[in-house]
Amino acid sequence: LAHASNYYPQGNGQAGSSNENLVTIIRKLVDENQRMWHKSLYDTLWADRITPKRSL
Repeated sequence: LAHASNYYPQGNGQAGSSNENLVTIIRKLVDENQRMWHKSLYDTLWADRITPKRSL
């Protein structure tokens, strides 16, 4: 379990941006059947985890 400081605006912004990307991907995958979004979650998280990220 990773720990973060209570107030770190840069880190909070990065986490928010990453979460927005995940939501966008899930929305694209479940256009037709939105009740089944949870079935796409595993594949979406896997794709996000293997995607190279730019370091700051």
